[in-house]
Amino acid sequence: MTSFVPYLNFGAGNPVEGWLNVDSSPWFLLPRSAHVVLAALHLSERSAAFARATYAWVRFVPDRPLPLPAESFEAVYCSHVLEHMPAYAIPHLLTEFHRVLKPGGVVRVLTPNPETAAQTVLSGCQAWAPVGTVFGTLPAAIARSRLRGALECLWGFPSVHKTLILERNVRTALEAMWDVRTGLTYLESEIDRALLERVEREERCNGASIFELAPKQH
Repeated sequence: MTSFVPYLNFGAGNPVEGWLNVDSSPWFLLPRSAHVVLAALHLSERSAAFARATYAWVRFVPDRPLPLPAESFEAVYCSHVLEHMPAYAIPHLLTEFHRVLKPGGVVRVLTPNPETAAQTVLSGCQAWAPVGTVFGTLPAAIARSRLRGALECLWGFPSVHKTLILERNVRTALEAMWDVRTGLTYLESEIDRALLERVEREERCNGASIFELAPKQH
């Protein structure tokens, strides 16, 4: 990292300018100089984004704090990340988001909506539907690859969906610590629109559950 940015894009995948982009992908381990070279040699279009953005390799481990200072972020963006985590780890991560948020900050979460996925299948004419396809629990790339499957088991590669997040129950689960807004749509947010437009993609919002969390003021 070359500077601190008070907007956290957690599980970024691809970094964007104006946010501190963190992820556990090997791409985030490469120094900026390596990305600059890869981009200049036209060996990686993805590296061009790393060369412009602020990013850091971060791997979340439950019961361990994120390597980020308390009350340092005005917003946290977390798109299609929670479903890749085991269910027991999600409350720990949300507690860390609570710790790193500034007073008045907001966390925006996007996850696949399992009810929408199930309704899509039920409204069709399939007699049997593969669970992995419907809910994203076992992508075909892993099902067909023994090596990929072994890596998933050994290292917890994030491609497999491990948890279904039920938006209709989120408020009850989190109301002790958070004020919760559910049922949001693309760019409907308390986050500055210009900043949000850099990270949010409309196609990622389609069929997704979108909710925002603001720490309760005690």
